Amino acid sequence: MLKKNIIILANFADKFSLEGIKIILRSKYFDVKSIVVSKKSKKFKFNFLKNTKVFYDGFPHKNSQIIKFIKNKNIKTCICLGFKNRIRFSFIRLFGKKIYNIHPAVLPFDKGSHSTFYTIMNNNLVGSTLHIVNERFDSGPILDQIKVKNNLNFNAKVVYDKSRFFGLKLLKKNLKKIYFEKFKIKKNSKTKIYFKKEILKASTLHYNKKYSGEYLWRLIKAVNFKNNGFYIKFKKK
Repeated sequence: MLKKNIIILANFADKFSLEGIKIILRSKYFDVKSIVVSKKSKKFKFNFLKNTKVFYDGFPHKNSQIIKFIKNKNIKTCICLGFKNRIRFSFIRLFGKKIYNIHPAVLPFDKGSHSTFYTIMNNNLVGSTLHIVNERFDSGPILDQIKVKNNLNFNAKVVYDKSRFFGLKLLKKNLKKIYFEKFKIKKNSKTKIYFKKEILKASTLHYNKKYSGEYLWRLIKAVNFKNNGFYIKFKKK
């Protein structure tokens, strides 16, 4: 079997992203020609990438060197693994509008940033989704999903770990289908996209407002990860 050339959009600070890269490197289907990460990733060094070209640019659609590299190496496949920035349409076109992304939530719900937080707050299913990238965040056609019921006691750490674990399972399961481009496509309905700037408002309680016990329990769980928490606003403080 002739391997296909592939480029990966990644995040070296994310364990899920690194594990995904290793899975593709070991694959019999793809030859990883390059990995694109943000400039912040320059501080990370990995021996297993010594033979792979790494571009440090969070905006690959603007980088003429990356675009030239893709064309010269005849790269037709791209997989996104935890890449932080929105992928622009001009870059998507380089791959015939076929960039594959793994989103750590069950689409069409909890699109965009802080998907773990909103999965808990919205009491949605826990899981991960493989989909095709389009111009809108996490809005392209759905190719495959793994999902489980949201448990009353799942906090953010549990949901985060499960969604990333399921994402890696999806990647392993679907590499062959990505190679042959054979999927049963499911529509990704239009739903709310959550942006980074919204998290402050979403995690703030107002002193003079009433909240149900259920809402408070969800909020406590949804921010229970690393050093995160919630705010209580009293007047202007």
